[in-house]
Amino acid sequence: NCQTMKIVHFGLFAVFVFGSLSNGCVYNQRISVPRNDLKCRGINGQCISTSSTCNGKFVAYHCPGRDVCCVNIQASECDRHLIASEGNMYLDGYIPTSGSGVTIASGVDIGQRLPREYNGLDRDIFLKLEPYMATAPGRPKNKAEVCRDSKINRIRLTLSVSQALRLDQFFKQIASNKNSAYTKKLNRGKCVVRSLNHYCGDLLVRRKENKCNFSGCTSFLRNALIGKTATDSTFESALIAHRNCINTKGRRYRHIAERFRKEICYI
Repeated sequence: NCQTMKIVHFGLFAVFVFGSLSNGCVYNQRISVPRNDLKCRGINGQCISTSSTCNGKFVAYHCPGRDVCCVNIQASECDRHLIASEGNMYLDGYIPTSGSGVTIASGVDIGQRLPREYNGLDRDIFLKLEPYMATAPGRPKNKAEVCRDSKINRIRLTLSVSQALRLDQFFKQIASNKNSAYTKKLNRGKCVVRSLNHYCGDLLVRRKENKCNFSGCTSFLRNALIGKTATDSTFESALIAHRNCINTKGRRYRHIAERFRKEICYI
């Protein structure tokens, strides 16, 4: 149902499930919310209502109440789609689910990727993210591992606006280049492929931990793209089939199915 596809940026009301505070892990705590707009103005932003238009990015947890911080930057159609899909940009690290790692910028889950997957990233950003990266293939650094690591569990990871934008740009370029040969006949679908490459890692690689290719739902998207003839219509059919397959996996994967619903509505 695409009638409910209204983009709402929740800011302070984004819901994360946190466990007990007993071990003092900072990622079990909510990100603090300022009492005025000084934090937003400090990054050259403006606090506005969540229903307002922002010609840039919404930055979470920089405004009081329900307002969000709008930072004006140039954005392409695919940029705007990614922003809508991922929601707010975060300058403070958070962990949305127990299976996730520390997540920052526009939904970059640092713990899902190995250090080599950040080759080419600006050094100042790499050094900040390195302690939160996966340590072995197939072993993401999830919430439990982060909270056990005394080197990183007491102080929340933060990035500047410049660093968050450069991190987003790094993965946007990877997503743009990764499957470009397979998307030549797509129109709006190109933005969906870029969005899902950002979300999943790679649509064409079979990996159990990949949210676009996991056990029992591994072939729909890959098969649609691999022949290099996919159109918006055929790719939409593959998205629907993948979303329906995810829905059979139970409540644990509901958030992934919801992401695919948004992509289907967009295309």
